[in-house]
Amino acid sequence: MRIFGGTKRDMGAGLPPRPEGSRLLESPYATLWLLGDWPRHQVHVVDGPGWWCATLGEIAVDDAELARQARRFAAGLDPEPLPDRGGNAHVVWADDAKLLMCGDRAGTGLDFHTVHDGLAHFASSPSILADLRGTGIDDLWLALRLISPDAIPGATRSAFDDVAAVPAGSMLLIDDRQIGTAAPRPVVEPDAGLAEGATALRGALEGEIRARLSGTATADLSGGLDSSSVAALAARTATLTGLTLDAGQVDNDDVAHAARIASQLPSLRHETRLIPGEALPYSGLEDVVVTDEPWPDAVLSARTRWWHDQLRALGSTVHLNGDGGDVVLAGSLAYLADLPIGRLFDEARGWGQLRAVAPLPIALAAQRLAGQSPARARRKLAREMRQAVPGRRGPAGQMRWYRQPLTQWFTAGARADAAYALLSEAGSDHHDGLRAGDAIARANVWAFGRHQRLDQQIAEQHGLSIAAPFLTDTVVRACLSVPVAARTSVHAAKPLLQQALAGQVPDDVLVRSTKGNYTALHYRGIQHNRRALRDLLHRPRVAEHDLLDVAPVTGVLERAAGGIEIPLAAFGDVLATEVWLRGQEHRRRTRWIRQEEHRDVHPLPAGRRRDVHAHS
Repeated sequence: MRIFGGTKRDMGAGLPPRPEGSRLLESPYATLWLLGDWPRHQVHVVDGPGWWCATLGEIAVDDAELARQARRFAAGLDPEPLPDRGGNAHVVWADDAKLLMCGDRAGTGLDFHTVHDGLAHFASSPSILADLRGTGIDDLWLALRLISPDAIPGATRSAFDDVAAVPAGSMLLIDDRQIGTAAPRPVVEPDAGLAEGATALRGALEGEIRARLSGTATADLSGGLDSSSVAALAARTATLTGLTLDAGQVDNDDVAHAARIASQLPSLRHETRLIPGEALPYSGLEDVVVTDEPWPDAVLSARTRWWHDQLRALGSTVHLNGDGGDVVLAGSLAYLADLPIGRLFDEARGWGQLRAVAPLPIALAAQRLAGQSPARARRKLAREMRQAVPGRRGPAGQMRWYRQPLTQWFTAGARADAAYALLSEAGSDHHDGLRAGDAIARANVWAFGRHQRLDQQIAEQHGLSIAAPFLTDTVVRACLSVPVAARTSVHAAKPLLQQALAGQVPDDVLVRSTKGNYTALHYRGIQHNRRALRDLLHRPRVAEHDLLDVAPVTGVLERAAGGIEIPLAAFGDVLATEVWLRGQEHRRRTRWIRQEEHRDVHPLPAGRRRDVHAHS
């Protein structure tokens, strides 16, 4: 796995430790190490009089533009370094006074920090810093993640004790005192109209896709709006293979719709893959790849591994998907909180008809959300955790700053820990002046980006490069610049994308407002793997950590195996946490070494901008 980290240079201290096997980039102001196989194009360095800057990951601009942006920040003209770099790269900036580190806008690149021997260390992985400190799992973070995952993107805790996370929407600042703090990043103001945002989105999508196309490209072609849009735009630039999953369901028209789209794209070769029985959900949980946080899609591990095998067999050098389209192009039902009263009742009626519920409770819940502060919502959620308040079902129950927790599966100790962790993060109550709908929509992007980060880790360990254009910096900024109330409606599917791509892709891409439903596969997978799941929940690690009350969860398993509907996402989260805890028991710890044990320092010449392949 590719990881980077380092320290701000402290001239009064000795050379800092770094992970064994890492390669060093050094500047006068920072020590930066790289671990893993970093391609040349993912490491860029710019330096100038009194400053030094590196990008780690994919960017969408050329060398000259990167240097121009760096000079602007050095001159104090931009509030953060390299704001228009595109892609999903981290930035590390260092000068005499400070070190700044920030990830991407979607949160697919997270930053972590700790203090060891008086020196602030940063890294892109929390587990490697835990290995430096010799610390273990933070059970309070784990309890919060299980009971209220919506609270995690804004949290300063990480999955490991004594390792802090930089909250989404912030950047890490390390000053001369070797103290790391979270500094706010500029907010994307939602002040653009739909037409302006659509123009920006079209240019951003085209540019981000073009920047990633190289070698043998493949793309998801699910037949849904998001992946089909990406595949169609890519086919205007390059020849590629579009792949469609066939679940063998008679009531699922994904394959037929994907075929219609592909028939109109001469540069796209269409192939389908029938999901085999061994790739059913909940299969192969003993072989889940170890990531540095629980992977939400762990129950799909066997299918993911099989899917990646298909991509490798095609020789894919980059695989494009539509991940993130749902969260950047539209919002959750919380968008209703931002609507004027007339449109609110019109939209509530539409949702009521769609969900076969009364519209008035939906409208009233939206008005309550509009009048509630994040701090008040946090206190209410903490009470619900402690008291095991049952969740409110239906659309009205979804309009909250934090989704209703599923408390009845968890121990009193876990609920108390989660409430304590939640209230200790009161600093994340700020919403930057955004209305509730816009603030929640932004938080949903961060939550999905965190999920995508783990998907990328899995793909990387399977030898693949995955690109999600909807989660790149320029696309996220274009979408968030439009108020969520303007880009979401019960009467139109993703109007921002519709307007952006009208006339740019085949009409069949944009006319579909539904997507395939694969829920039945989950129940088949539970039935097929019932015995293995029972074994997994027999004396589970989540119970040993005093997180889970096993009896209700095993009861849920038996109901699901009998075909009775259950909360699949929450059940999957429990299993993901269980397999992650087991994986941590066997995870190979990283050995940290003093710099004196290696003599491979290669300082960069001053005043030059270079693409750098790390020296070993």
